[in-house]
Amino acid sequence: MGKPNKYAVTVTPSADQDLGGIFQYIARQLSAPDTAVKLVAKLYKTISNLTFLPKRHSLVKDVFLRKQGFRILPVDNYLIFYVTDETLKQVIIHRVLAARRNYLELLGLST
Repeated sequence: MGKPNKYAVTVTPSADQDLGGIFQYIARQLSAPDTAVKLVAKLYKTISNLTFLPKRHSLVKDVFLRKQGFRILPVDNYLIFYVTDETLKQVIIHRVLAARRNYLELLGLST
């Protein structure tokens, strides 16, 4: 049996900013720098694991985002939003958001 195709993972500037914001919030606002380091490391590890079988995670429920191929990956109290590009064998991480937040609004889709 052949080895599965490996995808390249790209983190967009928005997702990178989200990860930095998560770290800052937990480290400074909650005064828990060790927790911030562990959580952000876990998020990056989860993102890097998308190099294999990225389509194993669910498409989002929102019809507009689903049509664009957005998938959602929960990690603790956060959601990783990404799409795959089959032609380029690439995973593009668009946002990493707190699960309690209105992700449609943050993705610019709420009315």
